[in-house]
Amino acid sequence: MAEAAAATSAAPHTGTNAKAARRVVSTAFVVTGNRLRDGRVVYLGEGRWSPILAEAASHATEGERDRALEVGRSTPNEITGVYAFDVGITASGERILSARERLRAAGEGGTLDRLGLRRRLGHGR
Repeated sequence: MAEAAAATSAAPHTGTNAKAARRVVSTAFVVTGNRLRDGRVVYLGEGRWSPILAEAASHATEGERDRALEVGRSTPNEITGVYAFDVGITASGERILSARERLRAAGEGGTLDRLGLRRRLGHGR
């Protein structure tokens, strides 16, 4: 999943080869939720939750996804709002497909800074 984390902040590519490298050839799933203690976005890795997207496990089939969701939902006193989202598999690696998940992966600070909203919303004065 490290490639997906890098793809969220990478500059757009130009040229035919770059377009081919970004073309989604298949999809996989990543399980996410929010930590109850502090509300932080977390991703399910190999048997444990992490706030680092690069440590997330990707699941190639719906069966794998469903088993991962069961594991993720087995900690209701620690993690809430558990669900899976799609990542695209490209020639250059994995890429988060939805804008929502790209925003969640960026985190509040990165998102507000990148969108130029930190000052407008009264954050970081």
